[in-house]
Formats: sequence, structure tokens, C-alpha cells
Amino acid sequence: MRLLVLLLMGVILMANAVDYRDFQPADSGRAGENVEWSINYAFNKMDKSGAPRVLAIGDSICNGYSGALRKALGKKMNYSFWASSLCVRDPLYFKTLDLVLDGPKPDIVLFNNTLHSGSGNDEAWRVAFTQALKFIKAKLPKAKVIVLNGTPMRNDAKWVVEKNEIAAQVASQLGLPLIDLYSFCKDWDRNVAWRDSCHFQIDYINKQGEYLAGEILKAGEGMLPAKDVQQKGSATGPDGEIK
Repeated sequence: MRLLVLLLMGVILMANAVDYRDFQPADSGRAGENVEWSINYAFNKMDKSGAPRVLAIGDSICNGYSGALRKALGKKMNYSFWASSLCVRDPLYFKTLDLVLDGPKPDIVLFNNTLHSGSGNDEAWRVAFTQALKFIKAKLPKAKVIVLNGTPMRNDAKWVVEKNEIAAQVASQLGLPLIDLYSFCKDWDRNVAWRDSCHFQIDYINKQGEYLAGEILKAGEGMLPAKDVQQKGSATGPDGEIK
């Protein structure tokens, strides 16, 4: 009898499992980039306070503002991030995303995938972008998913605007909120705020972190703990320093 119960439980769990392959487009038509990279951190993983956790998903811009965003969230929310060169159309994207979502469960997911998506078919990207959001919602049905658009390039590349328009349309179709980081940055001085074609100087990275923290804290207002979270400094920072 016990064996039968265990078998039935296994069947039920398998039936309820969310498989990324059910969401990944059959053929994205993308071979990837010459140099691919991926960075994944979960800070304060052992916290048992019940404080909400934010998971930011993005690219090098996400990697850039993550320290500032975590600091700006202060002692109200725990923080994880996955920054990667992978476009949603990359054959490895959904498989890697699946592993990230298996980490500490977030209450809020901030999702962006723009600046490594400049080449290729816009419609294929729309499909993959939509499917990625549907996969996140299926895998984390209790999480609040927020779409984040791409930041401006120093040369004001038109394709970023076009991708952002698609992202806004997808967010609307799926009933998801959108944070317009593009508009927050678009009027900055191109000779002061940027340090290269797409990345920002530290003062402006801090502005991005503070802005995003404000939007996230508003989105998670009902989740905030009565007491401050004890942010323990046991994580090895991306620069190799113990923080």
C-alpha cells in the first residue's frame, strides 16, 4: 500500500511538473554569439524571515545595476539576479532559465531581454519573449512578474525602441506590469552618463538602482516585512571580494 501511494504521488508530481521544453520555440533561428557569458547570484539565501525576494533577469545592464539595486532595496527585500548574454531566441536560453528558476523562489521577477537581441527576426523574438514570460508564470505561479524594457544605446539605436515596443505589447497582452527604464534614462547626457556604447558610469548606475528599487518596493508593498531583513555579508562578490 505504501509503495502504491508513493507511486501515485510520483505520477501526480510528474503531471504537475512544468517543463521548459513545452515553452521553448521549436526553432529560434539563432546560433548565439562568439562570446557567451552568464552570472547568477542569490544573496541572503539562508534568510528565514519570510521577507520577499526579488529575482532580476537581464543582461550586462542588469549585472551593472545589481549592486546598486540590492543596496537600494536595503533591508526590505532579498535579492537574486541572473545576467547573461543569452537572447531569448538562443537554443540554451530556456534550459538555463529553468535552472535559475529552480533557485531560491522569488516573490517578484523583473524580466528583461533586449540588448543582445539586435539582430534577427523581430517576430521570432516576440514569440520567444512571450514564451519566456509564460514559462516563468507557469513555473512560479505565485510570483509577481514585471517586464523591464531595454536602456537606450549611446547612439540612440532605433532597434532598441522597436524591441521595447514589442515588449510593451507582450506585457499588455499577458496582463503584466512594465517598468519603463528606457524613458528614465533617455534624456541623460550621452557624453556624461555612458562609458561606452551601451554601459553607464557608476553615478548613473546608482540612479538606475534607486529608481528600480522604488518601483519594486511599490509593486511589493503588501509583501514587505514588519521588521528589517538582516542582510548577512557572507556572499562572495562578483569582484572576488568577501562582502
